[in-house]
Amino acid sequence: MSKKPLQILIIDDSPADQEICCHLLREHPEYDFTFLCASSGRSGIDLCHSAQPDCVLVDYLLPDLDGIAFLAALDADLATLPFPIIMLTGYG
Repeated sequence: MSKKPLQILIIDDSPADQEICCHLLREHPEYDFTFLCASSGRSGIDLCHSAQPDCVLVDYLLPDLDGIAFLAALDADLATLPFPIIMLTGYG
């Protein structure tokens, strides 16, 4: 059985949290994951445009943008960048 390829963009300023996301997703053997990682909102936006991932996991609190500002920056492009964006946070 062939695995379904999925490219996931993880935007988080914590390398440990990036690795946790990768580890948890790798527990699903039916998918062949490729991970792209960014540590800032702006570099994440650039990767959204250049790589067009299948899904984006973004931390709510980034050094340069919060999650709402990240979504606002992509808002005009969401029609041409049709992928789910899942916002994560480690804060209550």
